[in-house]
Amino acid sequence: MSDVESATFNIIDGTSVSDEQLEASAQLFSDHYGVWDPSFKPNARVRMTLRKLRQECLSDPDRTVLVTCSIGDNLIGQAFAATWKVGEDIVGWITQLVVHRDYRRRRIATCLLQRVRSHRLFSSVTIIGVTSTHPATCNAVASLAGTPIGEVDLEFIREHGPSILSVSPVRYVQSAKQRGALFQDCPDEGVISTLDTDFPVDHGEPEAALETYINSGRWRLGKLPQRHEYLLILPMNPH
Repeated sequence: MSDVESATFNIIDGTSVSDEQLEASAQLFSDHYGVWDPSFKPNARVRMTLRKLRQECLSDPDRTVLVTCSIGDNLIGQAFAATWKVGEDIVGWITQLVVHRDYRRRRIATCLLQRVRSHRLFSSVTIIGVTSTHPATCNAVASLAGTPIGEVDLEFIREHGPSILSVSPVRYVQSAKQRGALFQDCPDEGVISTLDTDFPVDHGEPEAALETYINSGRWRLGKLPQRHEYLLILPMNPH
């Protein structure tokens, strides 16, 4: 493949996403997102279909944007994002962020998110959020909001999480149960802000990355139980 410096980014309105593009996006996810937990499906990659991708990331095309990154004809990264109104706020949600494993740690994810933010749908966004098993994804979204990941305001998540999730057009987010010390009187030990999305992806790679954040004192979201994802919600600070 060509060097990452030759990468091309495309910003696509949700209403303009073709089936061909969705097929390519589903394939990138299937090849490079992650593997199932061994207790669920040993040695098996998490697979995505066009139909499921449309349901999860394009449920409201008018309020959705897709940003892709390609080198030549090869799709190497993508970010789906959606927006919705909650009271006086406009919420921006990163519904999927995937980068080809050979191109990680080269700021591809950061560039994808920056282009999401440049889209007209995000011009009035006041709150941004994501659910993810990977600390690096949470860190990238926090950076986009202008907040260091080690300075996340947990009270902001506690205050805004329930109302934001209850009206989310992203179905798996709306239906998931909020877990952790922010939302429960008797949470599992060390769990602070998660969603029980019943997603049995393997946590091996995320846990290795998490050590870096914990050791540098830059992690406030706590532990991640199996089948859960971290819940991160932040005010969108103006750049």
